[in-house]
Amino acid sequence: MANQAWLDQYQTAEVNFLSEGTFDHSPCVLSLYPRRVEGKRPFRYFRMWSSHLNFSNKVQAIWSSRVYGTKMYQVISKLKALKPVLKEINKEGFSDMHTAVQRAQGDLENVQQQLQQDPLDIVMIDRELAARAKLIRYQKLAWNENNAYKPPQHHQMAGKIEGIKIQAAGFYSSNGRPGVLCLAAEK
Repeated sequence: MANQAWLDQYQTAEVNFLSEGTFDHSPCVLSLYPRRVEGKRPFRYFRMWSSHLNFSNKVQAIWSSRVYGTKMYQVISKLKALKPVLKEINKEGFSDMHTAVQRAQGDLENVQQQLQQDPLDIVMIDRELAARAKLIRYQKLAWNENNAYKPPQHHQMAGKIEGIKIQAAGFYSSNGRPGVLCLAAEK
C-alpha cells in the first residue's frame, strides 16, 4: 500500500484494518505520529572539572584569546573553543566516576584491613586518612555529576498519581512566585 518514499517520510505510521462488521468492506484506520527529532544532546558543565589541575590555565588560555566581532559573537566563539578542552579534561580524569568511586572504596577497605593487623602503625594510619579523603572527594564529584542542572525541555508537566493523569497546561508568576495556570485531571 505504500512505496519506499512514503515509508521513509512516515516512519511511525500505523495502519489498523478493522473487521467488516455490517459493511461490505474492511475499514482502515491510518495513524500518523509526529516524528521525534533527535538532535545533539545539550552541553552540560560539571563542577568536578574545576578540580582538574590544569582547568584554570586551560580556561584562561581560551578566554584570553582575541576574537573579533560583536560581544555576543566573541562569547559564543570562546565557548565553542572551550568545549573540546572541557571534553579532553573529562576524558583525562572524569570519564567513569562510578568505577573510580568503587576503586577508591576498595583501596580504603584494603588499607583498613591492614590497619586492623597493626593499629599503631603510623604509616598505615596516614594511608587510611589519605584513602578516606580520596573516597570522599570522588563521591562528591560523582554526586555532582549525577545531579548536574538539567534545564526543562518545555513548559508542560505531566505526571501520574495513583492512576490519575494530571497535566499542567501553563505557568504564571504571582507575587514573584511561579504557579500553575491550569490543571486537568482524568482517570
